[in-house]
Order: sequence, then structure tokens, then C-alpha cells
Amino acid sequence: MLYQINQKSYISFDKLINLSELNLIKPHICLAFAKNYDKMYATTVGGQGNWPDGSAAYLPKNPYKELSDEVRSIKTDKNHPLNQFVLDTAENVTQRFVKLMSEASGVGNSLMLNQYIGSPEIRYQNKQYSKFYPLADWAIKDFKLLIYWLNKQKIFDDIGRIILFYNDEGQQCGLHRDYNSDNAPDKIDQFLWINLFPDRKRFYLLDPDLGDKHYINDQVVMFDSRNWHGSDAHPLSAFSIRVDGIFNKNWLEKISNL
Repeated sequence: MLYQINQKSYISFDKLINLSELNLIKPHICLAFAKNYDKMYATTVGGQGNWPDGSAAYLPKNPYKELSDEVRSIKTDKNHPLNQFVLDTAENVTQRFVKLMSEASGVGNSLMLNQYIGSPEIRYQNKQYSKFYPLADWAIKDFKLLIYWLNKQKIFDDIGRIILFYNDEGQQCGLHRDYNSDNAPDKIDQFLWINLFPDRKRFYLLDPDLGDKHYINDQVVMFDSRNWHGSDAHPLSAFSIRVDGIFNKNWLEKISNL
């Protein structure tokens, strides 16, 4: 089953926003990313329910463990041979270490422009709120043109998490979903998915029952993140940007008939 929005696999916002201005500041965004490359961490999908398990006709089964599950297992098992190595270790360091020392796999790497300050167990549920995801000082400085552009579009009442998903040379974004039947919210997330590299990052939504890949060919979109999604590998590196928040009333009216 492919979850749809307005009877479509995704909705495009390209005609409603200043796309030319966004593409104009692409070099500035790329420079900001390059300056903060060392702040990246391995992306996780938050649980086995979001990891391909072969349960549908065209849903493959990933032969490797999901990274966040493996990290959690090592941290909580005092008898695990790697437990001593991850005690009192920063999360991003632990993730990279576990990727090297186990058969666990992530879906790429992330650079988050915020510092989460809420309760760990509801981190993902809070991603749309700026009070839980204040922008880091370095992000305010280095990504000021992106932030200015976002505010200028007048889309959000509140902007929470801003995260860049990076794929290196020849690296795909592995198939995954953000929610499963155990943790899906009552309302779908409100967010922008921004692709500054449409010629490199071939992002798609997978219908697990029919096998159809619905490629996203627009640059600024929204989709139902209960869907299985990923991107094809490409010889060149690229990143996409996800901006979570609360859409304002005017924007909701604009997109209601898209």
C-alpha cells in the first residue's frame, strides 16, 4: 500500500515557493555544509519496524541489522563484547564505531542544524517544535541564507528540526520508513523535503505491494513518511534537506487542492 496525499504519491510545492532564489543560494548552502561536515552522524531509522523485512510482495528483506537497534542492544547489554567501548561515548562516535564493528547498517549520514533539548523518549515526536529544537549558533551563522529563505516563504508558524541527509559518492539512501503501525501518528508530518541535487539524488517512494517506484522529480515536496522510501546510488555526492514544523493556515489553504 502506498499512502497518498490529495490522491497523489507526493505533492509538489515548486510553483508556490521561490525556487529560483533557493537554487541561487545553493553554493552558500553547500559551503555551509562543507564547513560543518565533521558534525555529521550516522542516520538511523528508529527501529526494526521501519526496516525492510520482506513482509510484502515487493519489499526486500535487508540482511543486516538496523543501526539504532544494534547500538541500543550493545549499550544495554553489559555482557556484550563491545559494551565497554561505548560507555560514556558520544552518540555520533558510537554509531560510527558500531557500523565498523558489527553487521549493522544505516541509511546514510545526517547533519542536524538544531540541538534537541527535550525528553529523549519523545525526540522524534517533538521534531516540529522550535522550543525543543532550537537552532545551534553555528547553524544560525553558517546557514543564514537558507534560514532567511525559509522564513521568507511564509510557510510555517513554527520551524523545528532542520536536517540534511547526505549521500556520498556511489552511496544510496537505503530503503526505510519513518513510521510503522506501532508508532504512526494520527496526523501526517508537516514538512518540506528539499532536493538541491535533482540530477543526482533520485529519491523514490516504493509501493511494497505493486513494486512501483514513484520517483520524486520536483525539488520541494511533501509526502507521507509512513511510505517506504529511499534513493538510488549515484557516482556523485549530494544531500537533501528536511524542514519539520507547523504549517500556517494560509499555506494549508494553498496546498489543499494541489
